[in-house]
Amino acid sequence: MTPPLRGIFPAMTPNDLRKLRSDLRCTARELATTLGIELRVVQDWESGERFPTKAMVARLQQLGDAGPASIQRKPARATQRLVGLDRLSDPRLWTLIRRLTEHPVFFEQVLQLAEKYDDSSDRPTANR
Repeated sequence: MTPPLRGIFPAMTPNDLRKLRSDLRCTARELATTLGIELRVVQDWESGERFPTKAMVARLQQLGDAGPASIQRKPARATQRLVGLDRLSDPRLWTLIRRLTEHPVFFEQVLQLAEKYDDSSDRPTANR
């Protein structure tokens, strides 16, 4: 943060704002939502077209002090209960497969666990 302007209040430059967002690990949209302002305002601050008011600078300082937990995050989408071949669209499956290929002990553990479950390909289903 830059030093106070004429001793009145600290100024916040576009670089200060970008650093703050980086420190808070948030998007401009998340920062705007947390502050209760339009995304365009944050974008204008970062481009230098506008500057935050004294009240907003104080609020930004509070967020910086509180850290990343102070940012309102968009809730993660609920993962559908995918079954059968539909599960191929789940990125978690591909993470699991990658880990299986990289860790032989994990692969053996999963093989042992899998023995306890029936193979759904043996059962007829209406979806096929």
